[in-house]
Amino acid sequence: MPVRPRVLAPIALACLIALSGCVSAPPTTRAQASAPPAHWTYEGVDGPGNWGKLSAAYQECGVGEEQSPIDLPAAVPASTQETAITLAQPTSDGHADDTGHTGQFWPAHPATTLSHGGRSFELKQLHYHTPSEHTIAGKPAAAEFHFVHEDAAGHHLVLAVLGQKGKPTPGMDAFVNAATAGEDVGATLNFESILPAASAYYTYEGSLTTPPCSQSVPWIVLSTPITLSEAQLTKLEKLHGEIARPVNPIGERSISGGSATVKRG
Repeated sequence: MPVRPRVLAPIALACLIALSGCVSAPPTTRAQASAPPAHWTYEGVDGPGNWGKLSAAYQECGVGEEQSPIDLPAAVPASTQETAITLAQPTSDGHADDTGHTGQFWPAHPATTLSHGGRSFELKQLHYHTPSEHTIAGKPAAAEFHFVHEDAAGHHLVLAVLGQKGKPTPGMDAFVNAATAGEDVGATLNFESILPAASAYYTYEGSLTTPPCSQSVPWIVLSTPITLSEAQLTKLEKLHGEIARPVNPIGERSISGGSATVKRG
């Protein structure tokens, strides 16, 4: 899962450069700090199995013990935890573009907010993966949509929605067409028609699913999928093909459950 997909890495690097400018450093250090982020892909020598070796900044991709995605159990664990996904308004203007790794939408204003662990998170961007990155009982879905949220301190939370082949979901055409246009285009998305009105969900502590694979990222994966038509899925798949990181070991982590509802603010 990218954060300005597959654009979080440059942002993190920019922050590092800004900080390094506040202290005296040898010229070689400045040169290294200004170097572009290491190239990565979903296959071959620069693929997921080697991400941790491509750059010191990507180290957690290889050694992190709480990496995402993971395989989720067939049934959502019983829980009384409830989460409200609040829509600032039904529709949101923004822009979409091909990041080089996926198609992504950036809202002009926070379109959704949600609370988790006592913190409030606002939507920063939406992107997709084909097939899904998370699997349920070993089975992937046709697609997965990551609603990447951020709190005031810059910590991330990802709301994941799985997509299955079926009838077209109202509102998804706007995202599919804009995200696969091949250029930066304006778009208006109706999140009320995209998100399931209510759903049980899995939640666990994980990471970004793309370099730098930063950890301490809470995940909320809705168990109720949305459906996409064959035409919608074909458009998404044609942009970059298979763009999904393989599942990682769960390790000592626990997977909890909850229920989510979408409401207007």
